[in-house]
Amino acid sequence: MESRLKRSDRERRVSFCCIIMLPLTEPFSEKYLKRLIGRTDIEDALKRLDRLTQEEARMAAVQVLEVANTVDNRVQGVADNILDVDNRVARIDDRVADVGDRLKEVNEQVKGVNEQVTGVDDRVKDVNDQVKDVNDQVRDVNDQVMGVNDRVMDVDDRVKAIGDTIAVVVDGA
Repeated sequence: MESRLKRSDRERRVSFCCIIMLPLTEPFSEKYLKRLIGRTDIEDALKRLDRLTQEEARMAAVQVLEVANTVDNRVQGVADNILDVDNRVARIDDRVADVGDRLKEVNEQVKGVNEQVTGVDDRVKDVNDQVKDVNDQVRDVNDQVMGVNDRVMDVDDRVKAIGDTIAVVVDGA
């Protein structure tokens, strides 16, 4: 009760002061001044609101940092996976290069075999030409044998004719 008396005494002084000093102001200004001068709870509430806002901002910053840290860890994991894939691709590139080198070696060997086959082909052609020459010679020999055979047949025919003539002579004599 005593605090009420003190308060009301103070309100009267403020009221009196406002009436004396500001007679032209509006009537609700007196109420406003009473609240402003007499009470600090609004100012305390504003200070508390400011502290809470700052604390909320700090908490939001912590959450943002946590999310950023999580994202950073995930990005690092993705980067590690990409590095692993890159290493695998490099190993595959090395294998492909080895296969390419082996393919060149095989290609060189095939060229060597091809050259050998070409050499064999040339030799087969030479042998074929020689066989044709032998065949021609055999034909010539065959023709000569046929000529000899024809002559032998002529001689045989003459011998037969002579034999027939002798037989006729021997029989008729």
